[in-house]
Amino acid sequence: MIRIGIVGSDNSHADRFSEICNLVGDPKVKGKTVRGARVTHLFGIPEHAERTKEVSTNNKIEHVVGRPEDMIGEIDAAMVVFRHGGLHYKFAKPFIEAGIPTFVDKPFTCSLKDARAIIELAKKKRTPITSYSTYRTSSNTAKFGADLANIAPVTAGTITGPCDIKSEYGGVYFYGIHVVELMLTVFGSGVKSISAAENAGNVIATVKYKRDKIIGLNLLGKASYVFHLTAFGKNGWREFRPQGDKLYTEGLKVFLQMVKTGKKPLTYAQMLESIQVLAAIDRSLKTKGREILLADLK
Repeated sequence: MIRIGIVGSDNSHADRFSEICNLVGDPKVKGKTVRGARVTHLFGIPEHAERTKEVSTNNKIEHVVGRPEDMIGEIDAAMVVFRHGGLHYKFAKPFIEAGIPTFVDKPFTCSLKDARAIIELAKKKRTPITSYSTYRTSSNTAKFGADLANIAPVTAGTITGPCDIKSEYGGVYFYGIHVVELMLTVFGSGVKSISAAENAGNVIATVKYKRDKIIGLNLLGKASYVFHLTAFGKNGWREFRPQGDKLYTEGLKVFLQMVKTGKKPLTYAQMLESIQVLAAIDRSLKTKGREILLADLK
């Protein structure tokens, strides 16, 4: 049995990952649970005390700890799931230093400095880490990506999704990560530059790849909640609406496979590129739409 410690109680993901491990047999998670893992420990910051109690009670988590470090020696894997990515480096650090396989929820971080610090620490300690939106690990997303071979070469596309660029949880990083992760999963890595423009809460970012792809990202702060993708190739086009009721289950299974094997599902470069793209969008918005080269980001 893999014992999991969850760090951060404010996010609904603390519930989702806990219930699919701990509530086997409960009708509300029928068909979504995983076996062989259990969330045994939970930490929440003092400001979230009531929320921490709610998560632990609802999901039958036996141990609520006063410090994240109190889990070390008692768990086999850690999941850092605060809503604000600015907290992730601080709270992931003790587990990575202890060699405990660690999942850092989306967004990985809210700065390139923190992202690079996590990666360097993981390399130094040889601790398996990963971070992703569960849309990246969805079987439906993978199926759509594979289908694009039928219209190859793909030269253009659009991805639409919700995003409040003024979110108290890190601005564009908080929900923009889903759109960016979908882009990098479906269209691949290799982003060269980004320029972005905002009007009344909605943002459009133009993403140029190092080769011949150009992708439009629609980050909607004032529109209906929807995810939608289109891809255009020399031999046709495809569209896709990412959805599914097993996103968390599929995402957790990918993490548990890493815990078992020690093999990261994503490279360090892939984890970093998501944050580079978001940093470029943020910088472009702050510089009135200037084109930002990812290579120039420090």
